[in-house]
Amino acid sequence: MRRLAALLTLLCVAWPVWAAVLFEESFDSAENPQGDVIACCPHSAQIGSPGRAYDGNGAIRLTYIEGDPEFRSGHRAQYKPYLGVPLPGKEHKYWFAMYLPPDWQAEPGQWTTLVTWYSSVEGRRPPLHFQTSGEWMHMSGYLGESQIVYFSQHLNAVRGRWVRYYVELNPNPRGVLRVQQDGHWVINKIAYAVSPDYIDSPAFRVGIYQSDDSNASHSIYFDALRIEGPAPTGSLGAEGQAP
Repeated sequence: MRRLAALLTLLCVAWPVWAAVLFEESFDSAENPQGDVIACCPHSAQIGSPGRAYDGNGAIRLTYIEGDPEFRSGHRAQYKPYLGVPLPGKEHKYWFAMYLPPDWQAEPGQWTTLVTWYSSVEGRRPPLHFQTSGEWMHMSGYLGESQIVYFSQHLNAVRGRWVRYYVELNPNPRGVLRVQQDGHWVINKIAYAVSPDYIDSPAFRVGIYQSDDSNASHSIYFDALRIEGPAPTGSLGAEGQAP
């Protein structure tokens, strides 16, 4: 009995308890939005996009059209989920489906960010993101306090069909970064030391953010977005402000 009690205690300490679904959205309808669109124009986002869904009746389509004005100092069409106030430094899990159209093409020498885990600290680089550049998609990030150490992992930039992603991120200094693409492990990093900016204030967006020199027109679709983590300490309203 003592050994069993000790084992149960060890498991409770070592394994996180998933106390909350922080966010879940199927994008079937534009009513009762659960996130913010961060973009310049009415055409930048369409929720409940007909004829294009991974699960359910709709998806969110995010579009940047050549000539769109900059928004928040960038070429962007992004979606930011409303989340409770996430507990800093804790493990979170993310599920989402992404559809790149068959004609998606990043300009040579330019980049387009599709998914980003970003810092609330002004002017800081995103600790982690998915980007396309040329024919490739890659997941990349800046490690440690210096924001100089950099890693990049090539992924297959699948076009013309839905691809399901799962990301498990523990930002502690001895943490874990694990990524599945269509059920296959493509990244499995142990002792992944993410930027402390994320540890202090984790945040998440999906959608288009392009380099300053890029002005190409793009659309991208997302669906079945789910985020799990420890129970939040409060709730955030529009634009991440406490209600």
